[in-house]
Amino acid sequence: MNWQGFSIDMEPVPWARPRISRGKGFHNTAKTDAARRLIGIRLFQEWRGRGGPIKDAIHLRLVFYFRQPAKPTRPYPTRCDLDNLVKLVCDALTGLLYADDRQIQSIEASKFYASEGLCGRVEIQWRS
Repeated sequence: MNWQGFSIDMEPVPWARPRISRGKGFHNTAKTDAARRLIGIRLFQEWRGRGGPIKDAIHLRLVFYFRQPAKPTRPYPTRCDLDNLVKLVCDALTGLLYADDRQIQSIEASKFYASEGLCGRVEIQWRS
């Protein structure tokens, strides 16, 4: 099957450990929840009318582009770990693109700076 996918114009957000607060128990950060919702909405727009979550094994390709800082100290983004970026996207896709993340057979992921003057974005591609 061919690769399918979409791109979201957003600064990549890493998965953050749930916080604990008195009386509320565990909860995600507002930034994490907002990013998960945005990915879910964009997937729904792209995937609408295609029969629900994929039931077969799935392969993901994820590319994260960060806005270039005014004076980068390194030629690559260092703000967050790649595995936490992947974790948030996989969590957001669960139940929408695929039924369970156990179906993921491979993940190819990378992070870069966006071309000068461009905002951040996340590219999500899959095939089953």
